[in-house]
Amino acid sequence: MKGLYINVTNARAEVELFSSSIGAPADIHEFNSPLGAHILVDVHRANWPEGVAYADAATHSLAVGCGHFVFNGRLGNISEFARAFFRAETEEERTAVCSLIEAGSYVFYIETGGAHYLVTDPFALAPHFQDVQSATLRVAPAPCFIVEGKEKEEDPALQNILNIKRHLFGGYTLFKGIERLEVGAIVSQSQTSFYFDYLNGSGDLQNVNEKMRKGLEIFGDRKRILPLSGGLDSRYLLSLGKTHYGYTYGPANTGDRPVARKFARFFDDYREFSLLDLSYPKRSQQLGEKMFKGLVSRPLSELLVVYRHFYEAWGDGNLFVDGYLGGTLQRGYYFNIESAWGTLFRIFPSLMFRFITPEDLIRYRYRQLDATGKALLLDNFHAVTARFNCDGWKKIFLYEALYGRSGRWITHGGCVMASQFFTPVQPFVFFDVFRTFMSLDVRKFNSFSLLSPLWRTLPKGLSDVATLDLYRPLWPAMLNRCLHVASRTTDKLSLSHRFDNYKEELPKVQWE
Repeated sequence: MKGLYINVTNARAEVELFSSSIGAPADIHEFNSPLGAHILVDVHRANWPEGVAYADAATHSLAVGCGHFVFNGRLGNISEFARAFFRAETEEERTAVCSLIEAGSYVFYIETGGAHYLVTDPFALAPHFQDVQSATLRVAPAPCFIVEGKEKEEDPALQNILNIKRHLFGGYTLFKGIERLEVGAIVSQSQTSFYFDYLNGSGDLQNVNEKMRKGLEIFGDRKRILPLSGGLDSRYLLSLGKTHYGYTYGPANTGDRPVARKFARFFDDYREFSLLDLSYPKRSQQLGEKMFKGLVSRPLSELLVVYRHFYEAWGDGNLFVDGYLGGTLQRGYYFNIESAWGTLFRIFPSLMFRFITPEDLIRYRYRQLDATGKALLLDNFHAVTARFNCDGWKKIFLYEALYGRSGRWITHGGCVMASQFFTPVQPFVFFDVFRTFMSLDVRKFNSFSLLSPLWRTLPKGLSDVATLDLYRPLWPAMLNRCLHVASRTTDKLSLSHRFDNYKEELPKVQWE
């Protein structure tokens, strides 16, 4: 499994077995650090042109990275980043160095000055986990590599949350003493420092497309894969330059495929298929469950088979361009409420912000939890968002993105599973792009009013095709909100099968 392993027993054998079993490439590097730690990383070589490690023998310093990152305009620029970090003598100086990272999904292990540090990406796109009860630092990209063969008590309250929501929140895992590393942080033996500013951007949506284009150009001429849906997020990414490969899955004439196939001409090779067209080895299901044991229940292990299928078809070294967080940045999905009142709020979003509070909203989003689960959620929400200097609505957005549904559920498919075969890149969370959105009033997100400034300069071939929800990005916001509500209502009343997507096929998948 791609990632960073620190003092994990039999790490190399485990990683080699995992990669070969799912049919994924492996590029494994091992190091023994000056402080005596055993470090192993499994990466995509193309992301590290200088290698995955940089050492300074004179100062007994070492930096090892995994995933991918951009520093001073260069992909995998570990030498310059490490030297700057080694020179930093204070918490403020280390924070300043890490704040210069421009993009990526990564974790670094750094030793310098007789101390060790872990540096994590701002969105947990490469989530890692630590055994906080161990006297020795132990870190891995999944709890299974830490708890296997050891007795770790499971928390019944968190198990109940997993059963209800299918994912946890905050830094929790099912296992007591195993926690997700904090996001956008420098974690040392004695403290956790946050280096990333989520809020202060330009607010100019006219420049978003150009920022995304430049972010992708850093990867050079590597070929791009785009999973294309019937919505706007993946379609927007088609405007960012040449996209070589694309695919859409689900039932043939419902769901995403009828809309997505209208853009097949943009690809060198575009494929659409039913999930039931593939064969599903039982071993892939077992390994998918192992990857996410204690994190999510019923993971979509089918995606491991889908990604392997396209890895075998299109080869190694490709970028997997994903619309992660695009839906909620463009249309405020985190502010949706599934009720009659919620329907009214979607048509007249200003009413929601007038009559309910941010805490009301998060209670509603997790309404299925029992009293213990809700208390744990609210305590965690207030604790981790206290550092954000913004209003409650932005805190809701950031919580769900970093610690809630996106950060603890959605990342496991297009980020973690995809990373076993490709290099996932998420243009909507390129750092400067995300800050541009977050400098706006988030109460505009679910009004659909951001669509026009985002899409008005894009080719008409992209903007003038209706989505699965029947709206178009350049139509008036009020009309689009009404169309969105009408299409979803007809679906709930079984008057339309437009939304019968891949989820209708999942129960029919046969693991062999």
